[in-house]
Amino acid sequence: MAIKFCPRCKSIMVLTKKDGKAVWRCPKCGYEEEANVNGAKLVERTAPARR
Repeated sequence: MAIKFCPRCKSIMVLTKKDGKAVWRCPKCGYEEEANVNGAKLVERTAPARR
């Protein structure tokens, strides 16, 4: 998993989807940057149902 730091506030950015595109977003200051489509993959994790 890739980690990227915000150039404004130096917080860890989160990879999200916006309008069908992968975007790096800073949860602290709101800075957004378009992600490299070839290098970054979004992985959706789900927890198995416990019985």
